[in-house]
Amino acid sequence: MEYEEIFKKYFPGLTPDNRVFCPYRVCPIGAHIDHQFGIVSGLAINEGIYLYYKARKEALVELHSMNFKGKIIFDVKQDFYINKNWGDYAKAAMNALFDQGYKLEKGFYGAVIGTLPIGGLASSSAVILAYIVVLSRINGISLGSKELIKMAYLAEHKFLGIHIGKLDQNCEIYCKKDYLLYFDTLDNRIVNIKKSEKMPSFRIGIFYSGKSRVLKDSAYNIRVSECNEAATVLKKYAGISWKGTTDNCLREVSKEIFEKYKTDMPDNLKKRAEHYFSETDRLEEGINAWKLGDINKFGHLIFESGDSSINYYESGSPELCKLHCIAKNTPGIWGGRFSGAGFKGCYMAIVDSRYTRQIGEYVTEKYLEVFPELRGKFSVHFCDTADGMTYL
Repeated sequence: MEYEEIFKKYFPGLTPDNRVFCPYRVCPIGAHIDHQFGIVSGLAINEGIYLYYKARKEALVELHSMNFKGKIIFDVKQDFYINKNWGDYAKAAMNALFDQGYKLEKGFYGAVIGTLPIGGLASSSAVILAYIVVLSRINGISLGSKELIKMAYLAEHKFLGIHIGKLDQNCEIYCKKDYLLYFDTLDNRIVNIKKSEKMPSFRIGIFYSGKSRVLKDSAYNIRVSECNEAATVLKKYAGISWKGTTDNCLREVSKEIFEKYKTDMPDNLKKRAEHYFSETDRLEEGINAWKLGDINKFGHLIFESGDSSINYYESGSPELCKLHCIAKNTPGIWGGRFSGAGFKGCYMAIVDSRYTRQIGEYVTEKYLEVFPELRGKFSVHFCDTADGMTYL
């Protein structure tokens, strides 16, 4: 069924005015450090969130989702409460606009289609960006890319309570097909680095574990707090002026200070800092490998990032850890790691485009040997790099 026909199924007799598409993203190297104002990398993929919509004169929003049950209805003038359901992302977008002084008078009919299973692909940021674009358009509000990113970040932080960094929104807006996004989250510097002509043909494998997750209900916020606490402890040891315990970040501390004082740190905080500093080094090595077209080195660093996520950041469900182990022993996979925070959801890999069928069959066989109960839920998808958000 064409996606536009899904809208017509939910709203018989209506034809959508337009649609917004926001891609999902993967982060090859630079995992879990954007919330510490680290330097990260990203690739948008040609799968994501479609939002088909039709404006209405009154203030009501009515939403249906191909991926979630139930119908969401709320008034953009007065219904600001978060209800702990899938409609909260639309309400968070609405709240962010109000928070920044924008007035909403009109709602819309909307059909939301996510083209891959959720979990680790920044689907929450993608759908929030889509909602912000639609609410702005039908209410005559003009927002540039930087304002869109600011609104989406605010929506997740202030109204959904998810302490993400700034990687997701920037990838989903600024990424370009066949380019690796280099993003310094401290000064917001973005460089799109073109794929080397020496780079072999690759695709991005997305392996859905069969179990979804929502960041707010995972240990993600705890890990962010531990990284902030690690920065505070290191500043204290080094005699550096420090702010409130939640306001310090590891980007403000040098690797030399960490090496000098790490043996004095609580074990969990030492591990979080170890991941941050080693991931920062891997990112710079990975950028050089990408520029040279050295996919073997690039992939090896992605695997190392996955190892560090398990051993030092201590994320990863049993399912994702098993996928990591399988991927490291699968011919044709150059590199892979959890996609996103690693608490259930998806695993991503850079794969040889010549062997996608064999890779899919091998990983599926090995995974279901361990988790047979996930047959019918586990899935494999192969994607390509893509441009950032588009809307018609």
